[in-house]
Amino acid sequence: MKTWPNQSRPTQRAFTLVELLVVITIIALLSAISIPSMSAFFRGGADAQAFNILSSQLAGARALAIQQRTHAGVHVQLADPSVNPKLANASFSAVVWDDPATPGAFKLAPGFAPKRLPGGMAAGQMSDPTFYDGTNFLAAGIVTAQFTSVTIVFKPNGQLATDPVAWDTTNAIFTGATRLWLSGDAGTSICKNFVLFDGDRFFKLTGGAAAAFLDTNRTIINVNRYTGAVSSQ
Repeated sequence: MKTWPNQSRPTQRAFTLVELLVVITIIALLSAISIPSMSAFFRGGADAQAFNILSSQLAGARALAIQQRTHAGVHVQLADPSVNPKLANASFSAVVWDDPATPGAFKLAPGFAPKRLPGGMAAGQMSDPTFYDGTNFLAAGIVTAQFTSVTIVFKPNGQLATDPVAWDTTNAIFTGATRLWLSGDAGTSICKNFVLFDGDRFFKLTGGAAAAFLDTNRTIINVNRYTGAVSSQ
């Protein structure tokens, strides 16, 4: 720090304070510039992490369906905030199956723990024309809980299924004090493609603004109907 030998102590302290304020201002400006770019960086990383989680789960579900000669898949849904308010708007994905021992309704597959999508990422349906018309997202559809309920199912031969899903609502993921999802939000339709997006930003929007956000801020995930291969665009 510079000194001023010919000046009084109060004057020296005044100059020191001015220099300190200048340094603080510079740091604040640099932080304001860097925070948006860092946020974008972390969002981009979360997008890739979410894709990898879902790709791994889809591969595991397809293998389970083939090995056990049953239907199995991956379900993504917003957590039930009444169980834990801190999880409001948090998306969880899990491998689910139609247990051959008690067939007829899907439940959490054994050995596959639900995983939270990282970085506030969420998923939404695209196969249902209520939400997406093939070109744009529709404001009237995406405000519903059904939009963020995504189910991909494989048949015993490893190909994608198209029949609606029935859920075992007595399963731990839907009932009890530690339930993860609301059964009424799970939906019954299944799809072959869906969209990943920044849920932290999306859930602050409504109607047309939310739809417009998805049109330009999303990653489309496609699942090959024959091989189960996952790709993004």
